[in-house]
Amino acid sequence: MNIPNTSKEVKFHSGDPYRQIIFWKKVSISLVLLIALVLIFETFKTPLPQSSATNGTNGTLSSGATTSNSAPSISSPGTVGPNTIPTLPNQGNTLWVVSPKCQCIQLWYYQTGQPSSPRISVPGGPISMIDDPTGLEQYILSEDSSSISIINLLDGKIINTFHIGDSPNSMWINYAQTMLFVTNSKNNTLSSLNLTGLKPEFTVAAGSNPTSVVANASGTIAYVADAGNNTVLPIDLTSKPPKPLTPIPVGKDPTSLYLDPSTNEIVYVVNHDSGTISMIGLPSNRVVATVNVGGLPDSISVDPNTETAYVAIANEGVIVPINLFNVATGTPIDVGPDPTTVTAGIQGSHIFVTLGGNDTGVYFDPKSPSTMVVSQLPPGVVNVSYFVPAPPR
Repeated sequence: MNIPNTSKEVKFHSGDPYRQIIFWKKVSISLVLLIALVLIFETFKTPLPQSSATNGTNGTLSSGATTSNSAPSISSPGTVGPNTIPTLPNQGNTLWVVSPKCQCIQLWYYQTGQPSSPRISVPGGPISMIDDPTGLEQYILSEDSSSISIINLLDGKIINTFHIGDSPNSMWINYAQTMLFVTNSKNNTLSSLNLTGLKPEFTVAAGSNPTSVVANASGTIAYVADAGNNTVLPIDLTSKPPKPLTPIPVGKDPTSLYLDPSTNEIVYVVNHDSGTISMIGLPSNRVVATVNVGGLPDSISVDPNTETAYVAIANEGVIVPINLFNVATGTPIDVGPDPTTVTAGIQGSHIFVTLGGNDTGVYFDPKSPSTMVVSQLPPGVVNVSYFVPAPPR
């Protein structure tokens, strides 16, 4: 019996159905692989969308996105990746801090205590800063170099530096009139800078030891704390040249002034050595109330949402609230050693305090002060800059 040789190759004719099945299987597999390669190519070709800046994060804006919270990012040597700079300091959960020790300013998330920008170097002895209304520039007052620097926050570079006065120690911007006012401690004067043309306007005598300045909303009168005479000196800005008016007696060593953002009708005076707050009514230019807060007060800020003022008492490590409806003090809030600046009205009615005793910042809700966010700040922080939005009237 003959047994067929099964090792021989079996050949199919072109019309054989099995050969056609194998052929189309190969074609199908090739098509699948081709489609997969096309999809992979298109995936890497199209950039992934970037997440927008969120609360407590350091995001960047995707191309084509529009928002009032963020502007183009900046970066500096020594940093990795972009750092988003919000266009307005009262948005994006951030505020600016200024430090004379590192001779720098830096943007910080006040909720998480993390930096939101690189440190930006400024001239020696920076002690104060004010935001431009657009939030795209920052004005830095440097006492040691007797100068004011304007910083472009889009690239972190100084646009211009002006030498103004002698040992300037405070400044104020009247946004309606685009005028910047500076008190000069060494020659006891008040100087002004026109921000539209970036030109000096005037320099006028301002008592024996000017320490702080504000101006009314219309820009017609500037108010200077004259610590040497324990008065607040109104200066008529409509006169050419400006002329001092009748001094307003207040407490001992008035070191800081604050204009109520909700009404623009009260100037608060921090009387450091007498432990009091004087309230000057505008336009009468008279003290309408004096509040005893005790200790050595350093600064004051008003929450326009609750009409409550908060005073930093440096030597006692507390913040004293003042109910402005009945002008009565509340229970002091323990915050830590040497509170130097207080900013109220953040994100509704929260508070941020800088502590000079340990270079930290404290963020909390005054309704539950036991829950505080404490963060380490650049060394020697002396001031912060933040827009406190006034509620509609």
